Amino acid sequence: MAMKYFLGIEISTPGVKAILIDDQFNIIANEWTEHTTQTPRPLWVEQNPEDWWTGTVASIRKIFEAKNILPTQIEGISLTGQMHGLVLLDGYGNVIRPCILWNDQRSIKECENMYHEIGEKEIMDFTGNRVYPGFTAPKVVWVQNNEPALYKKVAKILLPKDYIRYRLTGTYMSEVTDASGTSLFNVQRRKWSKDMLIALHISPALLPDTTESLVHSSNLSPEAARITGLFPGTPVIAGASSHASQSIASGICNQGDLSISISSSGVVFAPIDHYIADEKGQIHCFCHALPGKWHQMGVMLSAGSAFRWFRDQLLENMTYTRMTNIAKDAPPGSEGLMFLPYLNGERTPYDDPYAKGVFFGFTFRHKKQHFIRSVMEGISFGIRDAVDLMKSTGIDVKQIKVFGGAGKSELWMQMMSDILNFKLSKNNEIEEPAFGAALIAGMGTGCFSVDDILGRERRSDDYFFPGKEVSCYEKIYPFYHSLYNVFSPAFHEVHHIIDHMNSPNNETTER
Repeated sequence: MAMKYFLGIEISTPGVKAILIDDQFNIIANEWTEHTTQTPRPLWVEQNPEDWWTGTVASIRKIFEAKNILPTQIEGISLTGQMHGLVLLDGYGNVIRPCILWNDQRSIKECENMYHEIGEKEIMDFTGNRVYPGFTAPKVVWVQNNEPALYKKVAKILLPKDYIRYRLTGTYMSEVTDASGTSLFNVQRRKWSKDMLIALHISPALLPDTTESLVHSSNLSPEAARITGLFPGTPVIAGASSHASQSIASGICNQGDLSISISSSGVVFAPIDHYIADEKGQIHCFCHALPGKWHQMGVMLSAGSAFRWFRDQLLENMTYTRMTNIAKDAPPGSEGLMFLPYLNGERTPYDDPYAKGVFFGFTFRHKKQHFIRSVMEGISFGIRDAVDLMKSTGIDVKQIKVFGGAGKSELWMQMMSDILNFKLSKNNEIEEPAFGAALIAGMGTGCFSVDDILGRERRSDDYFFPGKEVSCYEKIYPFYHSLYNVFSPAFHEVHHIIDHMNSPNNETTER
């Protein structure tokens, strides 16, 4: 029989990745096209959706250039990508403003007003989650308030990966994992929240239909086939958000499994068999890609990006390997130097867009190695915040896998194992969301079953066990955890001072 292939497309923040796998789960091609991000004002983060489409076409065409694959051999396509982004289309299907991204903080006041006008308990009841500036709903309200003429032109609201689905198929569709992060979706009931839409004066007609992640949602259009080189009519499977898709790739699908991903953000992900919302809303509860499952998720807005900022600004682009080797020269606890990794506000465990990064406790004694190690420790303590919150909801954690940049450092892996006081495994497989999307394409077309995916042979992980530094970190962590409350009033005060200084009414003319 002829080999069958499946294509996964990921619309990530840095770029578009396309992964082609065969029916034995082998990766045949892995192509990447970068795109740019704009920050037109402080706290604003935007991208041009047309760049995603250009990158999607380029990445797909690179696969055909690199491999002798016929378009008719690709059985299915699926999508994944960054969550929460606001894509607005007019009645002709044209994008009418740049996408407001997941890490954009401009809608702080809209969130505050939503709590005041709707109520915190009501928002939790309607959606299962608190509302954050990074989520989609407050961005819609921001456009209503600040760009009313533009909002009148809006005919459809889409998420990033679902805009690419529209370009591939001509259909407006989404699915439950991505919709969960909009603050417009009833996560427990797995459908749009009528109560939230009414409260925010958003017409249901503006939203796409939603399906479960493994559903065959649409087919490739003739126009998209002509542009990409794919075959018209190829099934397009609904797909999943980036972390839900990554969980499929890595096999983190059962209650008791937990993953830690340190990339730009820091994400702790735990599948659950039943809907369990955190009453305080400090961690998210979203639909899982597998039907009838949910997941909890804790999100640090700055994790790997904080480590990269420190390198780029203060270490002249030193390699990460060199940085972690230098950090070995500092003792655990960095001799009292502590780092709060809130460079872009924070979500977990603090819903605080005003939070700031802090180096606390440094003296003339502290050297380069202390600062590097303190950044690694601060990020790891932030991860523990999220893990402890998940345990407090009743999740019995049985295994923890680590993905992303931290997994490449033995020092960092051992540090996290000691801080969490838990055995960690470093995932040695391809864990990219695009790979998970390709697997979802196989499941959605009926070529793979869920059991096939979860039971497939995997490469052995490397394990790290809690060691002699556990007691040291147990003494330090409570002090680290107390620092946010110490600095929180100052975070808010300095934000309002800077905001006042930057307001148009206070601008001065240079002389």
